[in-house]
Amino acid sequence: MIGLLGACALLLGAAGVAKVLRPAPTARAARALDLAIADRLSGHLSVRLLGGLEIVVAVSVLAGGGARAAAALALAYLLLTAVAVRLLTVAPDSDCGCFGTAREPVSRLHVVVNGACALVGVAAVLAPQPAFTAAVASATTSAGVTAGVALVIVVGVLAALLGALMTALPALMSARAKVATP
Repeated sequence: MIGLLGACALLLGAAGVAKVLRPAPTARAARALDLAIADRLSGHLSVRLLGGLEIVVAVSVLAGGGARAAAALALAYLLLTAVAVRLLTVAPDSDCGCFGTAREPVSRLHVVVNGACALVGVAAVLAPQPAFTAAVASATTSAGVTAGVALVIVVGVLAALLGALMTALPALMSARAKVATP
């Protein structure tokens, strides 16, 4: 489970970094939510703070581990799932802004990936996991450097694939739909 938890944390951290560096797409997505609080959340400072919070949660899971960090991860992904559902409902053609670009159409895949990561967080609350860094060190000590390196690579690839499910695949499906429609 440490691999799944690490991948979800890495994905959340990457999204947080993107929001801090490029807040405009997420700010537009926040305005598209059509909620009273959306105006407060759509400022660049608010988006950067949200991104910073995502980074803190990711680092707490990766470097700290434990049930509290997993609960924070589960809560973050639960909120992101709710945001994706809301965007699909009120602004289905809008971009999600998850990773700081304007080419990421919101899709049901956002709901699936965010929901799955929320469930991974809940599972890690019920069965607390060590810090990812500790797991890598333990794997390296018990099975050699290759095991630790393999764990890092697998988690990185899994996080990248989850990110592609939320960005590249919806963009491809959207482009395909535009070409297929006369």
